[in-house]
Amino acid sequence: MIVCWSVKGGSGTTVVASTLALVHAEKSPRGALIVDLAGDVPAVLGLAEPSGIGIGEWFSQNENSSRMALQSIAIQATANLQLIARGSGQINATANFAELAASLATFDVPVIIDAGCGVVSPELLARASSSLLITRPCYLSLRRAAQLNVAPTGVVLINEPGRALGKRDVESVIGAPVIAEITFDATISRAVDAGLLASRLPNILAKQLSVAARTASHLRASIGLHRADSKNSSRTRQCAKSWSTVAVKFGLNATANSNVSTQLARPIHGRLLNARFCPLAAASI
Repeated sequence: MIVCWSVKGGSGTTVVASTLALVHAEKSPRGALIVDLAGDVPAVLGLAEPSGIGIGEWFSQNENSSRMALQSIAIQATANLQLIARGSGQINATANFAELAASLATFDVPVIIDAGCGVVSPELLARASSSLLITRPCYLSLRRAAQLNVAPTGVVLINEPGRALGKRDVESVIGAPVIAEITFDATISRAVDAGLLASRLPNILAKQLSVAARTASHLRASIGLHRADSKNSSRTRQCAKSWSTVAVKFGLNATANSNVSTQLARPIHGRLLNARFCPLAAASI
């Protein structure tokens, strides 16, 4: 099970998750399954908006024993790719993601989850074979990612022309390897805008993410998930050092940004960084 997520909207998470699902569906003799927790997968794949029951409604059935089988709400997106849509029900912090992960394990196919933007459920990440952060080489995105108490097992980097940061900067700050770099290409944008990603998957996108598809399943065993506790204090120190390097690259005022290094080493309510430094992250504490 591969979980794709981001810390900022518009990073390309749904496109990456959908492409990974299409690649796995093509290579697996049994096809693949994509689970849409964000709500945009049907649009990216060029499908009509599903009107049936989705994950939101599945979660709303409070009793575990009364919940319908996930297989019964999966729809056929392509000849060899199934989709479980988000639905119209609410997905909140009380949702039983541990049960969702257990139910998804009953599918004998590769499972890709589009978890959207924000902090992913620890229960879901704990049961995933790999956790992929989708990000651009963006100062603000890296700052948010460095604050989380969970690190991904791998990073898919969406490269943009003219950015000052690169692969090495991202790996240093996040503490995880970049397993794929997606080159900005107009054919990808046109395919998504026209709803043709499933039927006319751009070769450049398929090629770049095929490597990620092969690599992702091996990441957890070699890297594991990092948490902000005493066991990963070395990562915290490395993050602080790397963050200082990034700040210098941007030519930022050393005094104004000196709090970054010291606050990275001080967990606040299970998060990295002081809430005063990043109000957006503090809002979810």
